[in-house]
Amino acid sequence: MGSDLQLTGLASGFDWAPVVDQLIELERIPVQRLEREKKENEEKMSDLGLLKTQLDTLNTAAGKLQNDDLWDSRKVAFTSGSASASASSGSITGEFSVEVVAKGSRTTINSKNRTFSGLGKPIGIADDTFDNGLKVSDLPLQTKITTGTFTISGKTFSINSLNSELQDVLDMINLSSPEGVNPEETDGNGYTLNYDHSEDKFFFAMDGVKVSLGNAPILGSPTDTSNFLAALKLNNPEFQSSQPLGAISMTDTLENANFRAPFQDLNAGKLGTFFIGEGQGVVRIDYDITVDTVATLVQKVNSSKANVFMFYDPVSDRFIMRNNESGATGITLHESSDWDELSSNKGSGNVLELMGFAPPKSISTAYIEGSAVSVSQGDYFQYSKDGNVTYWQALENGIIGDPELDNNNWRQVIEGVSRSMKQEVGTNSSVRVNGGELVYSNGLSFSDDEHGYEGINFNIENVSIGKSFAFSVSKDTSKAKEAIDKFVEEFNDAQDYIKSLVSVQNDGENVTAGRFSSNIEMSRLGSQLRKVVFGESTPHSESKTTRDGANFILSTQSMNSLVSINSDPASELLTLKAELSLNSSSNGYLVRVLSDNLLDSDGNEQTYYRFNGSSGDWELTDPTFSSFRLSDIGLDFGVGSDNIKVKNSAMLINMLDEDPDMVKYLFDQDKISRFDNITKSDRYFQGMTQAVDEFVSTFLDGNLTTGYNGTYTTHIESIKGQNKRIDSKIEEMEKYLEQREKTLSDGFMKMEEMQSKLNTQLQTLQSSFSSNKK
Repeated sequence: MGSDLQLTGLASGFDWAPVVDQLIELERIPVQRLEREKKENEEKMSDLGLLKTQLDTLNTAAGKLQNDDLWDSRKVAFTSGSASASASSGSITGEFSVEVVAKGSRTTINSKNRTFSGLGKPIGIADDTFDNGLKVSDLPLQTKITTGTFTISGKTFSINSLNSELQDVLDMINLSSPEGVNPEETDGNGYTLNYDHSEDKFFFAMDGVKVSLGNAPILGSPTDTSNFLAALKLNNPEFQSSQPLGAISMTDTLENANFRAPFQDLNAGKLGTFFIGEGQGVVRIDYDITVDTVATLVQKVNSSKANVFMFYDPVSDRFIMRNNESGATGITLHESSDWDELSSNKGSGNVLELMGFAPPKSISTAYIEGSAVSVSQGDYFQYSKDGNVTYWQALENGIIGDPELDNNNWRQVIEGVSRSMKQEVGTNSSVRVNGGELVYSNGLSFSDDEHGYEGINFNIENVSIGKSFAFSVSKDTSKAKEAIDKFVEEFNDAQDYIKSLVSVQNDGENVTAGRFSSNIEMSRLGSQLRKVVFGESTPHSESKTTRDGANFILSTQSMNSLVSINSDPASELLTLKAELSLNSSSNGYLVRVLSDNLLDSDGNEQTYYRFNGSSGDWELTDPTFSSFRLSDIGLDFGVGSDNIKVKNSAMLINMLDEDPDMVKYLFDQDKISRFDNITKSDRYFQGMTQAVDEFVSTFLDGNLTTGYNGTYTTHIESIKGQNKRIDSKIEEMEKYLEQREKTLSDGFMKMEEMQSKLNTQLQTLQSSFSSNKK
């Protein structure tokens, strides 16, 4: 029965649920009012957040005006020639003409200057034969041989399989007729292809003698399909291989890269180390001959901090290492275990020796003084003389005399160490600036370190030797003007937004008020910002934006009295009077003297002297001070407006050109307290942007020293506190309304139950009456 009564009015016929809802809705009106109040508070917080963004943006724009580089910016304009030049902030201004006398080259170490044989292991064996079963496909050549045909003096030969042995290919050529390749086939003279192990080269011979132009064979044909002759470097006018054939492999591991000699002195049998440079500035290169290839080793060098570039030239069979920058800077390499002054720089392995860069780490072959022995080019010797042991490399073949520094047939070396030779060292660049003396640079760039013109830099990379270029350096006011314009823009945007928050609009019928129109602190914000930017109306004598009317500033030592100035012809002021030819027409000429200890009758320090044209004397005087203001750069506030107006844009440009320091200090001058000669008291002065930063920071974040939280933070915290109290009230009222709704519903339910019982009793009575009538 109870569940049936959930249908309101089932017993009474009265639908009471809407009544309960309406009663609760009426009682919910205070909650709705609180919710509207909370929403308004959230909108205020949103407005305050946007205000903070506006003020932060204004502060950012103000901060950019506190950069010295902005006010000392320079611009470069070329008047002739084509080069690159720049001028840093505060650099010297003027015109510069540059003549390029020489352009630097880079130091380059070449393995061919140290190793005169091929770097790779020869492809043949010592007796110049190939009966070791060497296959064509296994030849360690720079370019692999391909199958096909090749032609010698009109006779065609074929290589059908790369698995053929090299000796078989040679026999095919040399045994093609009893005398070798014989184009005439009747004179008995034929060409044979031979191999010289000592030089690792193939050559053509006739009757055992190397051919020359007079008896030269004709090599190759347009119809050839194999590169056999080119792969053996025979495609040249010498009729022999143009270089040793055993090539270094870039892709096989170092131990299999075909170096002429084996690896030695490795750690753990496979690990090596060499160094680029020496001492503290050394760069260490580690390698594993079972893992690293020539390519990866080269990459390790080139990606290191050694500032060098290394590569292998397979055509010339040489390793090259050169400095990344030009200039007379040498290169040092070593893999010695005890040569470097730092004991930690211990080398291991002999890869520098195998690459042709360094001599062996141990040179034991002795050269006896006066022995006049015959040596081979590239041989290394240990030489003892007068108790000193030195090491040398022979640069020529034959009997070349004892090793001496003045003997050009020898080069003194250090075991396991390589240094750039004199002829390998790069050269410096040189120029003449404005027709002066030669100026040198290690590279192609010249800075004030080289030429002495402060802040000026130029690069001659794109200028030919003997050519000239000219450029001028002048003040660049565009960046400062742009920053000032941005500050004005952000200041006005902030003011416009503040006005939208506090203004009251009356259109004749409706009055619309900003959310903070009744807030005194917010209503005063715009005018306070204006006052901050406008600054103090009374000048401060020590501020750099204060004008004292001085015609000249003089720095001198302490003076004892005014009389001594006028009577001493050697005094600074009398000297100045003579130099400027001051006379009666110069009456009132004002000089400010720095570090002056003269006191007036009141005991105050005097620093200004006025020239008396009548007497010809200097007199102590008080200057008339005035401030450099916004109006002096064409900016000002409009009547009844808190926005900055641009009244004369040309004036700002003119002042930036003529007196940029005054404009700079108007915006950028640290806050400081100094004694003011105008008010005779200690006063603060500061630049406009510092004042804005201080005001905005205090408004937003308060002051830690005073404990003030700041207007913005105070408002935010206040609104958050209000919303927290509103949330508590709403929560309490919601609980009350929930209980109230339950109470009303329970009351109506009881009414329904009573009505149901009455209905039941009525039906019983009615049934009873009906039965009695019968």
